[in-house]
This record gives sequence, C-alpha cells and structure tokens, in this order.
Amino acid sequence: MDGWYHITVRGVLSERFCRGLGGSARPAGPGRTLLVAPRGGPCALSALLARLDNLGVEVIDVRSRPDVSSEREEHSP
Repeated sequence: MDGWYHITVRGVLSERFCRGLGGSARPAGPGRTLLVAPRGGPCALSALLARLDNLGVEVIDVRSRPDVSSEREEHSP
C-alpha cells in the first residue's frame, strides 16, 4: 500500500521520537504534533496506535493520505 498516515497527537514530539516510530514529525498547531508514517495496512496502523497508547501519547486524529506520485501514474493517459 502506497501512501501515508497522518496522525495528530497532543503534545510536542521530537523528530527523533517520531523516527523511532518509523515516521517524521511536523508541527500541527499549539501543543500538537503531526506524525507522518508510511502506510503499511491496517495491522501496521493498529500496531503504531498501540505503541503510542503504551507510551501515553494521546491521539487526536488519524487520516490516510495517498501517495501523490502513485496517483499520477495510475491516472496518466
């Protein structure tokens, strides 16, 4: 599966912390972080959410984003 999970969490997570989870960090507003992780299927998402929960990180929102380059290839004439 190509694409990304965009997971908004409460708190400010470091880039190093997010890399340890297999993703990267982006600011998502005051006191929030956007964790961007490669999409690997429902089991991968469940495992990532379980890890965040075990670490005490509050998840606010989860969205799945397609890989834009894959979409262009599929829709090209």
